[in-house]
Amino acid sequence: HRCHQETRCYPGRGGLRLNRGKRALCSDETRRASRGAMRIGATLLFACALAFAGARAEAEAETAEPTDALEPLTGASLDERVHRSSRVWAVLVTAAEGCPQCESMQSLVESAARMSKGLANFGVIDVLDADNAKALALGPTSQVPELRLYVDTGIPNAYKKSEFYRAFTPYAGQPSARGIKKAIYDAVLQDAPTEDLVAGGWKAWASKVEAAKAGVVAVSSKSATTALVAGLARALNGRAPVAQVLKFDPETHKDIAAGLGGLTAAPALLAYDPASAAWQAFPADKLSKAELAEVLAFVGEQCGMDNLETVAGTARASSGSKPAPDAAAGSGAGVLSTYDTYVEAVRRLKMPVVLAVRTAASGGEAPADWDKFRDKAHGTSAHIVYCD
Repeated sequence: HRCHQETRCYPGRGGLRLNRGKRALCSDETRRASRGAMRIGATLLFACALAFAGARAEAEAETAEPTDALEPLTGASLDERVHRSSRVWAVLVTAAEGCPQCESMQSLVESAARMSKGLANFGVIDVLDADNAKALALGPTSQVPELRLYVDTGIPNAYKKSEFYRAFTPYAGQPSARGIKKAIYDAVLQDAPTEDLVAGGWKAWASKVEAAKAGVVAVSSKSATTALVAGLARALNGRAPVAQVLKFDPETHKDIAAGLGGLTAAPALLAYDPASAAWQAFPADKLSKAELAEVLAFVGEQCGMDNLETVAGTARASSGSKPAPDAAAGSGAGVLSTYDTYVEAVRRLKMPVVLAVRTAASGGEAPADWDKFRDKAHGTSAHIVYCD
């Protein structure tokens, strides 16, 4: 437009600014026309921005990969995947429809799963399915959404031999991804099956590793176990012993450093290769940011364990993490051959147990009609232990 002086003008404070650098005040009519044109331009610009953003969002949605942070679970898979596993599980109990809080909580749990470096397994189960609700044993006071943390190893159900029982703890922290991640790390560190390797103890540890033909040593300059080492020990579940050296010092831990091939610095993670009878180190530059799956793959390769992630990291056999006595067949089934199996099957079981205590003088034979008695025990565990 043109101002009252017939000169092309541009917006300026107090009116319009001349293109020649001189100031001229425009009429009210001209000023209103200028403002109207600016509003129309801003509206068109905003509409174009919205259209571009919408097109970009649609394109990203079409090319985005589906999320697999949470594993869908059912009442049938809950026992096989969660109750029989030695890994820490975080299971979100949710309603698939009509629950905005469930959607918000699921988004937080998915974010926590991505930040947890594979140290725990994450799953989601829908309570609107009757079979799922029955498997979860929901009561009148149950709330949805609920995040269940499974930490302790599952044990055989004394009243239903085909199933396992595993206690859980409801997550009661802040509704945030970081809060959930911290709870997962704390759960992984709880009662981690690791051994402390101290100065002077290398000889005994080396003998144990050679007998097992597998082993892992984590060396750290810190004074506490890291979540990665604890998660690794849980995932291995006894298939390979795991030891940790805390506050490592090459002078103090001379025997350990020598046994590990002249180790001079921490942190380090080494796995025993039975083929070469030597310790192989995980790449030091990748250790701080490594995920559990990477470390498991490394240990499996060095120790000669195939499908380590699938076997140790997901589900156990129906007998549990160690050969359960109930899995044995024939006469004398249910024999507890080691102290560890005795602790697993008897000491930790909070259910009635029938224990036949015998000695080698019995010739290793089971009591009369032992198998028939066990078949009719109606879920009560029955075991034999030889205390010679």
